[in-house]
Order: sequence, then structure tokens, then C-alpha cells
Amino acid sequence: MFFHKKEPISTVVNVDGANPRFAQLLLEQFGGATGELTAALQYWVQSFHCEDAGIKDMLQDIAIEEFSHLEMVGKLIEVHTKNVDQTEAYKSTLFAVRGVGPHLIR
Repeated sequence: MFFHKKEPISTVVNVDGANPRFAQLLLEQFGGATGELTAALQYWVQSFHCEDAGIKDMLQDIAIEEFSHLEMVGKLIEVHTKNVDQTEAYKSTLFAVRGVGPHLIR
């Protein structure tokens, strides 16, 4: 249905050091109510109900773009929690509202 190109859109990311507090904020952007995962799934599901092939295709293209954003945010979370105590990242409101969700385990 779609092709996953296994290389990042941008290879230039300058991060001075790990920041678990920033990773905590990014978790909300990853899977929160207005996060990338929510957006991707909304567009994807909306495409199932379209009879117009052009609109269906456009909605699926947008969904795939949102999935690429999800990948970028996930990489940022990984960078900001690498080799540090991740307890601070798990204090995210995402976990408080939805329970312990996706763990950043290596």
C-alpha cells in the first residue's frame, strides 16, 4: 500500500545532550490527543470512508506524512533519553491520562 524509505528525511540533527524533561514534552506530541499518531490515524480512517478516489488518495498521503512526523518525534525522544535515567520522561501527562504506554526501552 505504501513504501517505507529506510533513511531519514534529514540526517542533520544537532543535540547538545540528553534532556529527559524535553523528551517528556515530546511524548505528548508523539501520542497525545493532538499528537502525530492521533493525526495520522484520523486521516487514515477518514480515507476508508471516501468514495472519491482522489480525495481518498490525498487523505492517505497526508496520513503517511503524519507517520513520518511520528518517526521524527520518536527519534528526538530517543536522542533525549539515550544513556540517562528515563524516569523524568515517564512523568508525562500522556502516561498520567492513559496509563503506562510505550516505553523507551533499549
